[in-house]
Order: sequence, then structure tokens, then C-alpha cells
Amino acid sequence: MKKQSAEERRESKREYSARYYANNKEKWGGYAKTYYEKNKDAVLAYGKIYQEENKDKLRAARKIYREKNREKILAYEADYRARNKHLLNCKSKEYYDKNRDVLLQKKREHDVLHKEEISEYNKRYYALNKEYFREASEKFHKENPNYWNEWAAKNRGDRRDRSAKRRAIILDSPVGDAEAIATIYKIAAEADIVYCFYCGELIDKNDRHVDHVIPLSRGGKHIAVNLVIAHSKCNLRKGTKLPCEMGLLL
Repeated sequence: MKKQSAEERRESKREYSARYYANNKEKWGGYAKTYYEKNKDAVLAYGKIYQEENKDKLRAARKIYREKNREKILAYEADYRARNKHLLNCKSKEYYDKNRDVLLQKKREHDVLHKEEISEYNKRYYALNKEYFREASEKFHKENPNYWNEWAAKNRGDRRDRSAKRRAIILDSPVGDAEAIATIYKIAAEADIVYCFYCGELIDKNDRHVDHVIPLSRGGKHIAVNLVIAHSKCNLRKGTKLPCEMGLLL
């Protein structure tokens, strides 16, 4: 009889153990449950210590296991989510409600650190799912015909901010700090007293424009220091002129 190598002996032992456990699953499950119930605190304490001391080892083992069993794991997770959809939604909502501020802050930090990657991913995802987004958009507008008009009426500053940002991106102009830019549009939409940057007169709430001092089409940037609030007539009169072409010294 050929002598087995150490690795062959280990593999043979693993196979025997697997067969034995499969044939005595209920019996060992009962033993394990009874032991756990009697020694729950000790087991949990040991598990915590072991995980803390073997973080890298466990992480590597989980990664290898997932790579070897990827399809099986994905199928199990999809099946579990389908069977427990309501429970998972409730748990997710409860967790989000309790940790909303922390989660939003983490998301903001993550978005800043991975801005380019997120942008590229979103572009690829949209390109691969154009038809889905088109159908979803049409369905939403059909079911909510007045939604955007109502939203725009309540969020004039935000709407104009988004529109200007979109125009800047189309013209490939640099976009500055979103919060600082949004503040200017909010002031234009909501502040009680605002004076026109160009003529210096008081502007009525319904007659305010946020203008790029150096127009985007002339190489201006969509940043806070390049934005001013003006009368609609002053803004339209200026058009795409540079300040120096209007006789303004900034």
C-alpha cells in the first residue's frame, strides 16, 4: 500500500470528518446548542478576543472562501433577501433613523474622497441601463404629473443651482464647493433684502438672477466667488460680456 503524504492524510481526515458530520448533523447540532446555551457568555467573550487577535487571518480566509463559493453565496443572499424583504426593510429603516447623521456624514466624506470613481461608475451604469431609466422616468411623470412643478415652486434656489451646475458641466467648466454655491442660490431665493451687484438697487424676490461675473462661455468657473445676484434686466443686459466690456472694475 502506497504511503500517504501529510497533505493527503489531512485531506482524507477532512473528508472523513465531513461525512461523519453529515451523517450525524442533528446529533452534533443538539450538542452544540446545549453547550452554547450553558456557556453563552464565555463563548461570546472568547469569540470576540479571537476575532480581535486574528483580524487579518480571518479577513483573508473569508476572501478566499467567497472567491471559491461566489455563485453559491450570491444565490443564497438573493434567496434570503427575497424571503425576508419586509424584515430587512424594517431593520434598515430602523438603523438609518437611529444613525442618520453619522451615515450622511460618512457618505459625504466618501463621496469627496472618491468623486472621480463615483462619477465614472454612474456614467457607465447609466449607459448600460438607459432604457430602464427612460421607462422609470416616464412612469414616474405619468403617475406624478405635477410633482416637478410643485417641487420647483418650493425649491426655486435649489432648482436654479442644479440648472447652473448642469450648464457648467456641459461647458466643461470647473465646479467649486457645492455648499458655498448652494448658499448663494438660497440667499437669492429666500433672503428678504438683496441688492443688485450691477446697479446697486434693491431687488424684488421674483426678479432675482444669479449671474456668473465671468460667463461660463468665456471661460468662467462655476464657483462661489464668480457668482453674484442681480436684477433679471441687469443680467440680461450684461449677457455674455466680461466685466471690463461693461466698464466695471472688480
